[in-house]
Amino acid sequence: YDVTAPDDPTANPPAGDYASDQSVELSSSDATSGVAAIYYTTDGSTPDNTSTLYDSPITVDQDMTIKAVAYDNAGNPSGILEATYGIPPVISNETSPSTTTTKATITWYTDDLSTSRVIYDTVSHPILGAAPNYDYANSTVEADTSPKVTSHSVGLSGLTAGTTYYYRT
Repeated sequence: YDVTAPDDPTANPPAGDYASDQSVELSSSDATSGVAAIYYTTDGSTPDNTSTLYDSPITVDQDMTIKAVAYDNAGNPSGILEATYGIPPVISNETSPSTTTTKATITWYTDDLSTSRVIYDTVSHPILGAAPNYDYANSTVEADTSPKVTSHSVGLSGLTAGTTYYYRT
């Protein structure tokens, strides 16, 4: 009679921040009776045997937390895997449609709902430093936190006339 829980599920690739979409595979093992199924959620709820049945890789194309539980053939549940992934939105159509000698408005679109912020400086930073400003001298406040948006517009003020500014959205 098997009373031993299966191994907690594992995720491959492991949780973390990635520069592009990921295809996540879940697995578990049970030496006694074998793994019957893995169930998962992506909405923050605790998974059980009524959650989504894992039967193919999970596409992670935005920030997401996968929670998963395995059941062995005797019905014993494993512990819960919690794997959080960070996937940046794809930024497109960056423009500065409104510019004066001391102000500029930067607009752009993202493919996923996200917040709005611009970091900027009078020197270029081809290699980013550490968060939160990545070595840029200036930053706007983070806007559009609730609700998040896909159409972004951020104003910069206090600029010096005749000066070139470099920015990242």
